[in-house]
Amino acid sequence: MKILHEVSLTLIITVIAGYSIAQLDVIKSSIGTVRAAVDKTKEVVTVESVISGDTIKLADGRTIRYIGIDAPDKERCMYRTAAKINQVLVEGKQVVIEKDHTELDPDGNVLGYVWIDDQLINERIVSEGYARNTPQPPNLKYNGRLLNAHNQARELNKGLWAVCN
Repeated sequence: MKILHEVSLTLIITVIAGYSIAQLDVIKSSIGTVRAAVDKTKEVVTVESVISGDTIKLADGRTIRYIGIDAPDKERCMYRTAAKINQVLVEGKQVVIEKDHTELDPDGNVLGYVWIDDQLINERIVSEGYARNTPQPPNLKYNGRLLNAHNQARELNKGLWAVCN
């Protein structure tokens, strides 16, 4: 009887352990799927050159337009300074491009949030006063951060807020 009890107990433990391992495999598979879905919105790329304070050219030839910001255009106040700041921040470096809802702007540029480590470059340029926050619905994932940076730069008369008004 004791042997039957031990065999039954061993069988129950084996079934539970097998079930738990199977569940772990399902959980691991689900996590992998979620990671893959998240990673589809982000891409590691190399910046070849800076076109302006809010636009870069990648080594693969694509042009990236920063979501949610508008830096001065050519021949406008602070254009060169904004482009130079962007150049110092990203040119020749690996960055992460994070997409939002809309992939391309009307000119065919890829729309993206540009990251180096945990620094959102779109926000950095606005916070230094070299671009304005310009919401671009439905691409509003970081609009709150960009709006805060815009308001602080304006209140502190940074960059274009000090020179271009």
